[in-house]
Amino acid sequence: MINKRQFVILILLLLLPWLNVLYSLYADNSSISDIIPTNKCVELVKIKYNKEKLFAKKTNPSIKIIENDIPKVEEKEGEKEESIPAEKVEKNNLKEKKPLKKLLIVGDSLGEGLYLAYYKKIKREKRCLKVKFFVKHSTTTRNWMRNERFLKELASKKYDTVLVVLGANEFATDKASLYYNINKFLIKLKKVNPDIQIFWVVPPVPNKNLRKYVEECLGENYTIAIDDFLKEIPLSRDNIHPDIKREGYTKLWHIVLNKLTEYREINCLK
Repeated sequence: MINKRQFVILILLLLLPWLNVLYSLYADNSSISDIIPTNKCVELVKIKYNKEKLFAKKTNPSIKIIENDIPKVEEKEGEKEESIPAEKVEKNNLKEKKPLKKLLIVGDSLGEGLYLAYYKKIKREKRCLKVKFFVKHSTTTRNWMRNERFLKELASKKYDTVLVVLGANEFATDKASLYYNINKFLIKLKKVNPDIQIFWVVPPVPNKNLRKYVEECLGENYTIAIDDFLKEIPLSRDNIHPDIKREGYTKLWHIVLNKLTEYREINCLK
């Protein structure tokens, strides 16, 4: 026999998948219907199909994926479309770099750590790069999609670039929901400010789907994965957050700046 408390828990566990489906049906997904269906049961079936569409995103304009400044080649009549070598694209991007003057950062506890590193340790950048932080521990993409103050600041178009530092609290989400949340958040950012350039700092969480989906939706060139810099960034005991005592966040901040300078000019760092 089970007691009343165990019975209630059992009922909630049985209802949870259906509540997830109802949320998906309720969510506004008009912009991403081609990528993620509304019904989460359908999502699971179509994940593989969506991956194939993502692989062909540059050649199929009907696929709505967030991309930052991907060069487009106009095909003239009677001519075959030719792909642009990656090296040539990179050189063109370097020539067309615009100055980075204002940076908007949205994040969770990792974002709070960058906040401390910026204001307490780093002074050189502070003289030439203005940064606005919207950070709070234990937050997710869903939290910030509903935050009116952040969305209003993003819509002001005062910023050249937005740095997303989220994911540490979403690593346990199921595959379909995780992909849905990442893509919907990126589309929300672009909808509010179509001209903003987006970069995403991915924490070193055990669930590697987080990095995989960020790279698929945003692009590898705009993804800063802490996993790639574990020799440079000392981590705390949880193996997710940089170690404050060993200047982990300061080192992460410099890695972020180096990445931004690949696409933007930061005058005081020359």
